[in-house]
Amino acid sequence: MRQQLQREMDAFLSGGGQVDEIPRGQSAIAPGEIPPGMSRSIPSSGPKSKRESLLHVTQAIDERRRLKAENKRRATPLKTNRSPRKVPVYDDFGEVIRWEWRAPKE
Repeated sequence: MRQQLQREMDAFLSGGGQVDEIPRGQSAIAPGEIPPGMSRSIPSSGPKSKRESLLHVTQAIDERRRLKAENKRRATPLKTNRSPRKVPVYDDFGEVIRWEWRAPKE
């Protein structure tokens, strides 16, 4: 890929092409010109309104979430598995000899 790119650059330069170096920080947009994509203006329906703090709204939402999570924790009983379990019994070499049914530990 690099060799192909190098061949194309050499062909361009040998055919009279020229590479212009642009100084760092220089923009392609002239001063006072509107950049492309910014030509659309936002319609305004009157004077700008004052900004209002919505801290009380976010605090109310956080409080509702906290209460909901707290109620969910209280309402959910802990599940205990009271049924017997099938447990392997191993020999000295780590091989399963047999399976036993054991009651859960309390």
